[in-house]
Amino acid sequence: MIGFEVDGANKMADLLYELGANSNKAVSLALLRCAQHAEGEIKRTAQKTFKPGTGNLMRSFKAQMLQETGDNLSAGAISDLVYAGIQNEGGTIRSSRGPGKFLAIPLANRDIPLGKWPRDYPKGALHVGIAPIPYRLGLVLMDANGRVMFNLARKVKLEATHYIETAQEASSKEWPRIFNERLAELADTSAKKADK
Repeated sequence: MIGFEVDGANKMADLLYELGANSNKAVSLALLRCAQHAEGEIKRTAQKTFKPGTGNLMRSFKAQMLQETGDNLSAGAISDLVYAGIQNEGGTIRSSRGPGKFLAIPLANRDIPLGKWPRDYPKGALHVGIAPIPYRLGLVLMDANGRVMFNLARKVKLEATHYIETAQEASSKEWPRIFNERLAELADTSAKKADK
């Protein structure tokens, strides 16, 4: 005969009750921690992909719970910037100011601070011109010394970089560890409560 005997069946029942009562909370926290890890990985990958980097893009990604109702739990690292998807998947960017407007693309090595655009310069500091021959850019914005600061274009086509997928691949390797740590914390906490 093969048989099993359980000592402390009440303790085991208390432990199972505590595990069940806190399981959704623990899984939600584990999902959020995975999303936070993904957020960090997206920021690292974006910094490597876009040199010198797009600070606004990196700062726009935030980890958050997406759904927390009933049996459906989900979390993610998301951005509210329209161009986050275009930078990832590729596409054409046009001016958000309407048809006939130009995009201003800062030229490299001009000591233009990241995030400073023509509208941030004092009135009259920049003027529209045609780029000198070595540049072959077309319309540009020049400073008072005639130095080309921004190229003007009606649209810009961006190639896909897939930085989000790259970050997800790197981050997802850590998700089982993160989940296991959280579930171990849940088991320890539940065991302590069941022992009381």
